[in-house]
Amino acid sequence: MQSKTYLTLFLAMALTGFSCVAVVNYVVDPYRFFNSTDRPGINEYRQKFFYGQHVSKPYALRELAPEAVILGVSRAGSSMATDHPGWNGAPVYNYSIAGSTAYLIWRNYQHAKASGELKQALLMLDFYMFNIHREQRPTAGVIPTYEERLAVTPEFKKNSGYPVRLFKDTLTSLISFEMLHESWNTVLAQSRIARKEIPKSTLTPTGFWITDPKPKAPQRAAFRQIEQQYMTFTWFPRPDQKFALHRADESSNLVYLQRILADAYSEGIEIKLGFMPFHARLAESMRAVDLWDDFEQWKKEVVQLVEKEAAKAGQSPFPLWDFSGYNSITTEPVPAKKDKTSRMRWHLDTSHVSRATGDLIQTVLLGVDGERVHDFGQKVDSRTIDAHLKRSRIDRKRYAKSFPKDLQEVREKAEKTSAWRK
Repeated sequence: MQSKTYLTLFLAMALTGFSCVAVVNYVVDPYRFFNSTDRPGINEYRQKFFYGQHVSKPYALRELAPEAVILGVSRAGSSMATDHPGWNGAPVYNYSIAGSTAYLIWRNYQHAKASGELKQALLMLDFYMFNIHREQRPTAGVIPTYEERLAVTPEFKKNSGYPVRLFKDTLTSLISFEMLHESWNTVLAQSRIARKEIPKSTLTPTGFWITDPKPKAPQRAAFRQIEQQYMTFTWFPRPDQKFALHRADESSNLVYLQRILADAYSEGIEIKLGFMPFHARLAESMRAVDLWDDFEQWKKEVVQLVEKEAAKAGQSPFPLWDFSGYNSITTEPVPAKKDKTSRMRWHLDTSHVSRATGDLIQTVLLGVDGERVHDFGQKVDSRTIDAHLKRSRIDRKRYAKSFPKDLQEVREKAEKTSAWRK
């Protein structure tokens, strides 16, 4: 009888403990899995969201069932806000996920299409996504189970495993002690953010993430760090540590873009494409590791593909805009090495532009009134692409002449990382 009492007491205590954990995890909601209310001092800034976006974003998109989506990688995720006036209040979700490949962008498009009445997509393209030496279906972290969270299979059939994955993720997000640890860290981070010890970082309910530069630290240091990252495992990922656009049989990862375009033309979904911008220092990094010719070739092939699929469908090509290269935005001066207080208007770091830049991009793509910069954003097609690339090379010469120290810094970093590139 006594043992039964102890067992009952133990079960009651365990149930109480798990209930408390569930309440804390639900209220704090560090990954915004439940889209819990923002509470100042508790979870206003969910700085841990970055590690859970592969879990939370597919469910958030399905819940919103948007009419429009923004598809891309972290560059679009951290710059293109869904409250831009060009959307006129329409339900929009920024479904950009850090490190996405061309394959995952295609799968995200499928998920968005299956989750609502998709009418429009801004497709923001990045060069590294199409590297044939980059694993298109990554196996690290939570990504191996990512496709289980999508509404449909690659064949666009109902994903029968979705309910099971949703149950597992809900349970993990509620009662796991790992999530409790993330909740605790999220609460602790609020005061550190207020004291400007760490940067503001959070995920909004519509998928846009806010990430400020690190406070009390030189912004140039972030530039140097990320340039090294690109010169090594971003452009030249393991295990091959190489970059190429085509395989031996001439196939490429542009096939995933082709699938999106073909489907959109067929289904009447409006696509607007853009080559995402990045700072001129990263363009110089690309030159320093001998990727610039590949970069230009990639742009030409995207132009050709857009027009080829339009011709097949008997329709006008979707508009394609180039925001990259050398222009008034991407050549913004970088604060000096010891400058810990100055912050750039248009850039967070060498790879990521700010919301101010993202607003410029959306104003152009959506064709609405708003602030514009005369040389930022050039519409390209098969008739203009060669001349456009030629102008970019001329603009590069002006940049090189104006910022010789930046070029030298980039070249030195390329030399130091040369052993990585086979």
